[in-house]
Amino acid sequence: MTNHFHLLVRVGTAALGKMMKELQHRYAQYLHKRRGTDGHVFQDRYKDPRCRNDRHLLNVLRYIHRNPVKHGAVADPGDWEWSSHRAYLGRKSALVQTSYLLSMFGPGRDQVEAYRKFIGAKADSPWPHGRRQNRSRIAAASRKRERGWLPPLAGTIEAFAAEHGLSPDQLRGPSKTPRLSGLRRRFALDAIRDGYSISEVSRELSRSRQALHRLVNGPTGEC
Repeated sequence: MTNHFHLLVRVGTAALGKMMKELQHRYAQYLHKRRGTDGHVFQDRYKDPRCRNDRHLLNVLRYIHRNPVKHGAVADPGDWEWSSHRAYLGRKSALVQTSYLLSMFGPGRDQVEAYRKFIGAKADSPWPHGRRQNRSRIAAASRKRERGWLPPLAGTIEAFAAEHGLSPDQLRGPSKTPRLSGLRRRFALDAIRDGYSISEVSRELSRSRQALHRLVNGPTGEC
């Protein structure tokens, strides 16, 4: 992404902390040499939430590859230059190993097509949590969206919360700080846009349908 990056790493005997330290150190050296700068490149320590099971793992994979679309950088996951999505579609890559995750989509040639459907098609309109003004943001998010197979929403909220340095319980909790309210609003609109129902999203955020409407359509979004 423009100000952060996501890595999905299968950890074996190697220490993740040492690997990330070396990766960030080498990238900082490269950047400083290229730009003639110095100092810190990364603001905070990296976050390393663990995938608890296969469903969570696939949910994180989908979240990462759709992230450039959700943030309005590209219209299709395959258009993002820095994504490993193309490798999963068959392009050779010296950095990405795809066989382990593709094996979860079935045997043989059908793997790639099943993966493609799982990630989803390109966005058919701008994401509604931007600067667009809609009479109903929920209606705009739900419009013309056919629901395909979707992973459990609990995994989606975990991935979203981890990206923003939160726990899912904080998003579900009662706090109405501007930051939390704004993130809840973004999560709700993204989830509805992906094809989850309003009832599913309201249950996942521990809110009523009426509260969800106030969250995404109200002037402050506090809920």
